[in-house]
Amino acid sequence: MARTPPGLRELPPKNTNYTPPIAWRCCTHAEHVCCGPVVGALGAVPVCANGAWAEEAARLADKARIARLMADPTFRAQLDREAAEEAAFERRVS
Repeated sequence: MARTPPGLRELPPKNTNYTPPIAWRCCTHAEHVCCGPVVGALGAVPVCANGAWAEEAARLADKARIARLMADPTFRAQLDREAAEEAAFERRVS
């Protein structure tokens, strides 16, 4: 049995958002070579076997990028300033 990324969930055989239902297609934006039929979905993203690993790698890289940003005091201070400005605006116009 082939390994799959954690969080890969099953999809029904056909995408019933269409009439008539159609086969799923790989929709990840992560760079990969599509290898055939969709094997499931990561979150809301239908993926082929190669796309599943590419999507998982992209998600892990994004989480690491966000963690680095949140650990940066300058970035956090900017977020706090923007949140305070938005809260002040909401108090004025709400």
